[in-house]
Amino acid sequence: MLISTQYKFAFLCMPKAASTSVDSALRPYSEIITRGRYKHMNYRQFERFFLPLLRARGKARAIETLCIVREPIGRLESWYRYRSRLDPNGSGPLVKHSTRDITFDQFVEAYLSSAPPEFARIGRQCDFVFNKRGKVGVKRLFALEQMEKLAAFLETLLGQSVNIPVLNKSPALPISLSPDLTQRLRKALAEDYALYSRALEA
Repeated sequence: MLISTQYKFAFLCMPKAASTSVDSALRPYSEIITRGRYKHMNYRQFERFFLPLLRARGKARAIETLCIVREPIGRLESWYRYRSRLDPNGSGPLVKHSTRDITFDQFVEAYLSSAPPEFARIGRQCDFVFNKRGKVGVKRLFALEQMEKLAAFLETLLGQSVNIPVLNKSPALPISLSPDLTQRLRKALAEDYALYSRALEA
């Protein structure tokens, strides 16, 4: 998360939605930058830990909360590709997250199960942007596929041109998903698709 009271924004870093790229672009303009396990703080955490501080300084109402969302199945594909980098025969805590030896269909089946294994514990985008009342808390949502809209908004906000680099791109892999799983996944991610449509139409 990056926050600027001078430029009046709080950018929430949705995992696997160009957050590293936007983080790089906004870092010079930010007063508060969370790192490590706190980089991907969701809106409810923002509500709990940062809104009280901003209210105490009289800044809360002026702050624009921003977040990028992406096509839901595409986001799962990105997670799958990203975790395919991990060696399942290696060592360390991330080994259990490896998707190298499983198909994307198997990954999605695991994701949709009632108790997903570590490699398929991804979460939903709507849960990231919902407030404690279960409603969308983020003021401005941008679709990953329309980054030019975010760049234009940031240029207005900052009063100067903004270059958003392409960073941390997952490796290219041939990926396919069976029609049955595609249908099940779209149903399971209905709220994420509604969120994505909202961002596209903004």
